[in-house]
Amino acid sequence: MFSKKIFFFIKKNINKKIKIFIFLLFIYFIRIVLLPINLIIIIIIRLLTPIILIRTGQIPNSTVGDFIFDTQVYLQEKKNRKYKSLDLFFKRKKISPNKHYEKMLNKSLFILSYISFIHEINIKFPFNEKHIVHIRQIGGSRDYKDVFHKSSTALLFSKFENNIGLNYLKKIGLSKNDKFVCIVNRDSNYKNFHSQDNKDWSYHDHRNSDINNYRQAAIELEKLGYWVLRMGVAMKGSLNCNSPKIIDYSKSRDRTDLLDLYLFSKCFFALGRDGGIICASYVSNVPCALVNVTNVVESPASNEKNLIIYKRFWHKKLSRYLTLEEIIINNFSNYYSKKDYDKNNIDLHENNNEEIAELAIEMHNRLNNAETYTNFENELQKNFLSIFPKGNYFVKFRARVGKKYLFRDHQLSKKYEFYKKNQ
Repeated sequence: MFSKKIFFFIKKNINKKIKIFIFLLFIYFIRIVLLPINLIIIIIIRLLTPIILIRTGQIPNSTVGDFIFDTQVYLQEKKNRKYKSLDLFFKRKKISPNKHYEKMLNKSLFILSYISFIHEINIKFPFNEKHIVHIRQIGGSRDYKDVFHKSSTALLFSKFENNIGLNYLKKIGLSKNDKFVCIVNRDSNYKNFHSQDNKDWSYHDHRNSDINNYRQAAIELEKLGYWVLRMGVAMKGSLNCNSPKIIDYSKSRDRTDLLDLYLFSKCFFALGRDGGIICASYVSNVPCALVNVTNVVESPASNEKNLIIYKRFWHKKLSRYLTLEEIIINNFSNYYSKKDYDKNNIDLHENNNEEIAELAIEMHNRLNNAETYTNFENELQKNFLSIFPKGNYFVKFRARVGKKYLFRDHQLSKKYEFYKKNQ
């Protein structure tokens, strides 16, 4: 009894840094103890190579986008490759951002925490190249290998899981033939409240957007007959549209990790920012109307049904918006921190209600074979593709930039060409 009181007193009062130090000391001790065993395992792995190739790797589960996208790229590639291997994995983080996806992944992959100790030696052992699995791609979470363009839906649900999804849709009012659109924006809440890393995430603030700027798009989609679901976890603000067919699912008690995956993989199309949970739509080949994209050259554009518009780059010294050509040529879109944009005198401005609604309507028309493009609009698209970088780590750009966004960019180019000539 007395020892228990001492234990709980220490647990309650001991400094957090000391706790971390003790934990790391314990892990180090375990590594030393297990070193001989793990060395023997590595040697056995090497000796078995003529019979079976055994590899170790890390599952990137720090963020939900990387977790879904990168693992699905690996699984699709594994289906397509000729040689076989036994791949053993461990998770980078103890807690995954979508627990149901982890359950689905466990059916396809061998994942065990202990593998991290073996992997640590494996990467330092001679001739390790073919014994390492690099799930996290060199070029980031992009389909530069063109995996999903050649495959069918990656996320497969069991009959039980499908029934849960269908029952939810029925519960909120959808009939069998109703179509729904998933809307998602990015804000700081998710990272600040759900990240396992104790760090300042404000360097990602340039990727955020306000849900109020999606309101007009939601209303227009409802007029076209769609149900609209605002997605996300612990999101700021609400999509208040006073319509029973526009639902803020992110605030609902019905929200679950399973439904997040199901809804994004079954919606008619997704509307929102690139990355995050919308990756469930990417890997399921669901068309995406992507808005507020900040990285022009790394956008998910390999799906020919996708539409994309970018945040507007305001140059503070020039007191004007930059054209897409200026952004690409000067590598302004490759920055991952708000500080980098600040250093280069650039403010990123969100797409407004009108721009997002325009793209939503264009996507509706495209998917219903009602959208036509003039020769001039096709020419603008070709001009954009001619300046888009090409190489091993760039996607094949099959998507289209929103036609009205591209026309405004063309007007911007003409305006400043005229300005230069008349200086």
